[in-house]
Amino acid sequence: MEILRNPIILVFINVTICFKNNLANTLNKCEAKKYYYRNLGYILLKMSDNLQAKLIDENTFTNTLIKLFDLKVPNTPLQPKNPMITKAIQYINDNCAEKFDLERLAEEVYLSKYYLVRLFRREMGITPHQYYQQCKVRELRKMALCFSQKNIAYELNFSTQSHMDSVFKKYMGITMKNYIKNAVILSGIATFDIVNMQMTNTLGYPIEYDVHNLTEPLELASLDGTIINSKPHIHGMIGNGTHTWAGHMLNGCRILYLGEVVIQEVPGSDLIRKPDKNNVYLIHAK
Repeated sequence: MEILRNPIILVFINVTICFKNNLANTLNKCEAKKYYYRNLGYILLKMSDNLQAKLIDENTFTNTLIKLFDLKVPNTPLQPKNPMITKAIQYINDNCAEKFDLERLAEEVYLSKYYLVRLFRREMGITPHQYYQQCKVRELRKMALCFSQKNIAYELNFSTQSHMDSVFKKYMGITMKNYIKNAVILSGIATFDIVNMQMTNTLGYPIEYDVHNLTEPLELASLDGTIINSKPHIHGMIGNGTHTWAGHMLNGCRILYLGEVVIQEVPGSDLIRKPDKNNVYLIHAK
């Protein structure tokens, strides 16, 4: 599924925040990225309100700002002027799930591999291999909440899960497990050919479930849920034109055609699920 991390697009607002000297010195080391400015104004306002209300401490405030300013993989890559580099980028985008092959790439654009690297760096500021890794990370960001890390590593041709996580951390500054800590799943659309769904069949305790394993074309009518401490809890309603099913979405669902999920991250929150006496996992502040 394709995930849109910041569904609300906002114009950058000029915000003045006073920092203590040690906070300012820390922030001076950050590398601001222009592509992130569209959401930065709202986030800074919200974070400054939380700091003033003492909902977060200075260290949390500073570390979050560092993450905001130091993201290294833009949602939309730069567009080159040279048509050969445009063609090379298109080839990498279409084949980022495969192993990187510089010689094959050079053949596609009718350039020597040495000249291709020089020209690519001149246009994009990075090498073809670095762009290839960024492309992989963009795919990882889309897949991180929808598939197991084992499946993602296989689909994107990483040698091991450990290698995949190290590449993700290198470019994003955090592990895949902690990529989106707490968030609300606002909506989703998709056509499935495999759906695994769990539905409660009791009114009391202990809770009992039926599991439906459906293998046919199915349309997603609604989707919502939460992500707490990096663990998603997703409910959906699907149908085939004759029957409708609703319940908890389990691992193993597969998109037949297009799938999109809109997620709004909740920055500054520190939540966890804990079981009550009936083994129902409820949300608590850490």
